[in-house]
Amino acid sequence: MVNPILLLRVIQGVLALIVLGVAAYVVDSFGGTSDAANFLVFDAVWTFIALGYVVVTPMFFPNFHNRWAVLGVEAITMVFWFAGFIALAVNINQMICRQGLRLHLALLNGKFLPSHNSCNGQRRERNK
Repeated sequence: MVNPILLLRVIQGVLALIVLGVAAYVVDSFGGTSDAANFLVFDAVWTFIALGYVVVTPMFFPNFHNRWAVLGVEAITMVFWFAGFIALAVNINQMICRQGLRLHLALLNGKFLPSHNSCNGQRRERNK
């Protein structure tokens, strides 16, 4: 029988790997200037470190495994991910409005975005 907790940890690792790839692509696209994307890269790396402790210690080092430490590591990981996605949500409009990204998003979407969007209004508001 497959351990359901181990299966959840594998899924957690796969999702962290996906976020790491996407966030690293965004960091590369913006030249490392997006703090929110940089923090999501940190979140993914932290998740791999946390998974190492949570998965390996009960199997190979049971003397070092503590359920309260696992709870603490999971709580810290949850706070990091929550803060990372809040930072991304706050900065997403500025990231989309940067030069060249609209065209790239349009090509990924398979269509062209209209020329009148929230980016133009955002620039006008900043100039006031």
